[in-house]
Amino acid sequence: MYSSSSVSKRLLLIHVLAIQLLLISSELSLNTTNAYLNHKCLVSQGKYKPGSDYEKLFRKIIKMFYKASIEKQGYDLLGSDTLSAILQCRGDSYGPKCRDCFVTSLAVLRRKCPWSKGRIIWYDECLLAISATYATGKIDFDNIFCMSNAKKLGDKLGFGDVWNGGDAVQG
Repeated sequence: MYSSSSVSKRLLLIHVLAIQLLLISSELSLNTTNAYLNHKCLVSQGKYKPGSDYEKLFRKIIKMFYKASIEKQGYDLLGSDTLSAILQCRGDSYGPKCRDCFVTSLAVLRRKCPWSKGRIIWYDECLLAISATYATGKIDFDNIFCMSNAKKLGDKLGFGDVWNGGDAVQG
């Protein structure tokens, strides 16, 4: 027979496992249409310590971005000498979609780049970039990645016509 101690340990283990599965499924449900593309931990910028001024400013920015992701049209930035951050959502991903993408991005970055001052993550619906240097308004040529589209472009002239506003180049 089983002792009451081993039964209670097994029940506790089952509850912990069930909670973990619920957390995983809730994170996945946020991402049903928002494909993860890439991330980068900017190790050269170092790490911050819990309770530091950097962490306090970081937490303040997270709150601002969360509020902005709901209210604005999917874009917010903040720049200072010690921390710059950009949240940019795709044009059709504002409001709840932008907020969900921001929350997911932040959770994944915290897991993949713990305590890193600089980190970037790209999703299909948003970009979240956090840097320990003043980067607001600057084009970042160092932290990029290339994507390709497996689908072939069918009607090249039609695409060019739409892209150029009706002035497709004939050739």
